[in-house]
Amino acid sequence: MVSRRFFHGALEATRLHILVVMGICLCPQIIESSTPIVPAVILFGDSIVDPGNNNDMVTLAKGNFPPYGRDFIGHVPTGRFSNGKIPGDLIASSLGVKETVPAYVGQNLGDEDLLTGVSFASGASGYDPMTPILTKLHQMGARKIAYVGLPPIGCLPFQRTVAGGFLRECASSRNEAAMLYNSKITTEIKRLNTNFGDTQLVYMDIYTILLDLVQRPSFYGFEVSDKGCCGTGELEASVFCNPTLPTCQDDSKYVFWDSYHPTERAYKIIVDYLLQINLKYLM
Repeated sequence: MVSRRFFHGALEATRLHILVVMGICLCPQIIESSTPIVPAVILFGDSIVDPGNNNDMVTLAKGNFPPYGRDFIGHVPTGRFSNGKIPGDLIASSLGVKETVPAYVGQNLGDEDLLTGVSFASGASGYDPMTPILTKLHQMGARKIAYVGLPPIGCLPFQRTVAGGFLRECASSRNEAAMLYNSKITTEIKRLNTNFGDTQLVYMDIYTILLDLVQRPSFYGFEVSDKGCCGTGELEASVFCNPTLPTCQDDSKYVFWDSYHPTERAYKIIVDYLLQINLKYLM
């Protein structure tokens, strides 16, 4: 395990260039770079960017068993909550850093792993105040921070099932709450940018692109956007999406892998969109 002191030192040493992502196409696809645009990508968040930090924890929020990972490298379930790569991997790959971002917990990490990026994200992690966290990252030397807002929560398959009525429509109250949060965090990010002065803190709008995928799936080549690929697609996630359940034959036609998490193909579209819109503000 790499020490916290080393992590702090690594941030200080490259303080002007590290991209820290807080957690993730209507336009041309990002051209992947052979030369890294940034030397490292460090991620914090929940199951969207958790590559396996929960594997050895006592929690129901795990994805280190089939059918998770069926399209990942070697068809191995690593703890990623999807069929394949997740946003952290796709961001790092698009920026030319490395193909996948490893979990910080439970890994035999060397100095080089940390210098090019790891994920501290944990599935089902708590609801922590963001302002103190962003301030702490700034104090530790982070100068390029991308903050990904909330998605249209009410359009996730699970929320449609429990709150979308008989027709399983998008739950408007959930979406309204997400929009309110995104509005307030955008205002706070502007304030922090002014206060920090020397930091590029960028809000990334995942809400708009994911909502468009859900509402216009055929435009992106998808066929199903109201259910996940695993099981019935309406409720299953984590330990309830397991080897005993059937999965769809072609997950590339699905926006969602389980009732909460998108497929790798959907993630790729989302990441390309977010980088296309926001990367210029982080350079």
